[in-house]
Amino acid sequence: MVDATTPELEDIDTVMARIDTAGEFKDIEDAAVSPSRGFADVATRPPLSAGDQRRKLVLVETIARYCWGNEF
Repeated sequence: MVDATTPELEDIDTVMARIDTAGEFKDIEDAAVSPSRGFADVATRPPLSAGDQRRKLVLVETIARYCWGNEF
């Protein structure tokens, strides 16, 4: 999971380990990687900066490329 509510980036190896675990139960080709929720889902929580949002989305793309290759 990539948490869209905190600016800290998740460790790629940790996320990949979660995906590997999910692969034991479901075909990875049927899976997807995305942020856990929207970037501004709760009014009381300050939204991430545009730069932090971009870094999170680049992380999601990087993880997807590790899982499914460089071609979309």
